[in-house]
Amino acid sequence: MNIKSIALLCALIPVSMIAQETGKKQDTITSKSIQLNTVLVTGQGNTDPVLTTVKTDLLKKVVQPKNVADLFNDFNGFSLIKRGNYAIDPSFRASQYEQLNIQFDGGTKAVHACPNRMDPITTHVVPEEIERIEVIKGPYTVRYGPTFGGVINLVTQKPQSMDNGLHGRVNTGYESNGNSLVSSLSLNQVTEKYDITANAGYRDFGNYEDGDGVEIPSSFRSLDYGLRLGYNINDNQRIQAHWRQSFGRDVLHAGLPMDTEEDNSSILSIDYKKTKENGFIKELNAKV
Repeated sequence: MNIKSIALLCALIPVSMIAQETGKKQDTITSKSIQLNTVLVTGQGNTDPVLTTVKTDLLKKVVQPKNVADLFNDFNGFSLIKRGNYAIDPSFRASQYEQLNIQFDGGTKAVHACPNRMDPITTHVVPEEIERIEVIKGPYTVRYGPTFGGVINLVTQKPQSMDNGLHGRVNTGYESNGNSLVSSLSLNQVTEKYDITANAGYRDFGNYEDGDGVEIPSSFRSLDYGLRLGYNINDNQRIQAHWRQSFGRDVLHAGLPMDTEEDNSSILSIDYKKTKENGFIKELNAKV
């Protein structure tokens, strides 16, 4: 048998098997139409099906975040716009700045005071306070106001998940490249009727050196503190007041033509929530 016969035999055998199998199916199987019931796809209208929730775990990070924007470094679709170690803006799928609606605790916002965005909203809250980050992709919701690229909601830690009593937490870290120091303190007093949360953080970052040994001017010092007081009126009503201040000093921006001598911000927010199991209105939220 030559090479041409082997090639012809291999080509004919599969054709013969398929023909036999097809013949069997035609003898035993008959066509029948089946009408399916209507399928309904439902979702949460408040959050939309494009909501992504990511919890933060700072213990797994080798390098401590300079500010909240560093938490987006490992998220799919996000990149960082860095002007230094202090002023960092997240970019999501090429959408940035006002194209993204960035806020924390479902409505609290801080607008930058400098056109060069030396003080974006990510500089007014410390990363240790963030419990999770919610991302609503695209212009699919107006729950938190109009947006183009998406909504980013930074959710701070809530004391309601803790047991009653006094709780505390202390974090500190040091990096040799730039002699950088990070420290934070948090205290929580929780009862069935009220809860009080006090936190403070201090950051002192120096100029770091790149791989070629070139010193990058990116040092800054920042001090943040906050106080949250929550009162449970009854099982279905709660009111909460949150006060925070942030202070930046001697901030160097490697990517800008100027630096920041001082940056001060104060934010006060009051929240009210009422839930009702029965009735047309299930939940009422108000924020000032």
